[in-house]
Amino acid sequence: NNHRMKAWLLDRYASSTFNTCPHRPLPCMEGPPIKIHVDPAATPKTCHTAAALPLHWQQRVHDDLLWDESLGVIERISYGEPVTWCHRMVVSQKHDGTPRRTVDISPLNKFCKRETFATKSPFHLARRIPKGTWKTVTDAWNGYHSVPLRESDRHLTTFITPFGRWRYTRAPQGFLSSGDGYNRRFDAILSDFEWKEWCMDDTIHYDTNLNTHWSWFGLVNQVANYAQLRDLMEPFKPFLSPRCKFVWSPELEAAFQASKLSIVDSIRAGVDIYNMERHTCLRPDWSRRGIGYFLFQQHYTCSSGVPGCCLDGWKITLAGSRFLSSADQRYAVIEGEALAVAWGLEQTRYFTQECDNLIVVTDHKPLVKILGDRTLDEITNSRLFRLKQRTLPWRFDIVHLPGKSNCAADAAS
Repeated sequence: NNHRMKAWLLDRYASSTFNTCPHRPLPCMEGPPIKIHVDPAATPKTCHTAAALPLHWQQRVHDDLLWDESLGVIERISYGEPVTWCHRMVVSQKHDGTPRRTVDISPLNKFCKRETFATKSPFHLARRIPKGTWKTVTDAWNGYHSVPLRESDRHLTTFITPFGRWRYTRAPQGFLSSGDGYNRRFDAILSDFEWKEWCMDDTIHYDTNLNTHWSWFGLVNQVANYAQLRDLMEPFKPFLSPRCKFVWSPELEAAFQASKLSIVDSIRAGVDIYNMERHTCLRPDWSRRGIGYFLFQQHYTCSSGVPGCCLDGWKITLAGSRFLSSADQRYAVIEGEALAVAWGLEQTRYFTQECDNLIVVTDHKPLVKILGDRTLDEITNSRLFRLKQRTLPWRFDIVHLPGKSNCAADAAS
């Protein structure tokens, strides 16, 4: 009856929830508009030339711009209006071959402050959903674009295209505080609903409150994020696939007992508590088997400013690693190293996002330019383009150190 239920829902709420009419503006979320808190001393970055756009995409991209204009997401720049901030529209290819239109707002993000709103990680949200319940999953359409942007701040989001200049009237994708503004309003909308969990624009509803099921892999991931556990848990890896029949063997029993001892040792040894005042360094690494990272903090004053300057100068705050999927294993070296950086930042976002003294150390020198001052429109590799996009919410300096000095992250990967 799933198809019948779907048809009924689409018909019943066609004029409200599932209304995607392009002839009227998107409804706005309730509440004040998002403000852009930009440093008054910031030097505006202005682009006067548009990024090149492949001929076969031009009509589709132009139509998409007009579509967003009709929805009230963007507006054209009036005649005679001077340029202050102006960003480039950058178009990349989606998996299905169609163009994906983005605006590189990273120069503005460097000078902005966030309106931080606390959210839970998908890992912890998934753990809260009771086992054996009926579930309904919904996805908000144009979620960020339902949040209005303060009128006096709209000029900061101006972007140039081969077809002219536009600016955002709603929260733009890629802006530092768009997620915070949207999450705060969405949380208020759902506050009266019980038996639900949500992450960004995705919501899951369930009908009963059963005991949460905690898996052993969850304990491994939460308590002992260290390199040796990846090797200890190697025998369990095939069972992550539903096609592999699970059979408890002496090898699995030995790995299970060894991982327990490793967890106990990690808890006994402990890790150094994160201090927001200390210099922080993320050291990720990639190999054909996996990716890993170590998050260090500087505990002694040293002129070097990067780990390895002295024996006890930097101490571990957090570490983690994971296996690579079959697709990840086919990455080129520079793509794999970029994946390690993006994943490491995402895994440590609790500590690293909005950190003003964050350094990322890589042992792959070409990555310094890619994740440094190179803009999105200068990156032709679509995979590197997407990976750099994932790093844009962070402000960091990236430096190169030879692989021989990166033993910890090498071990984790």
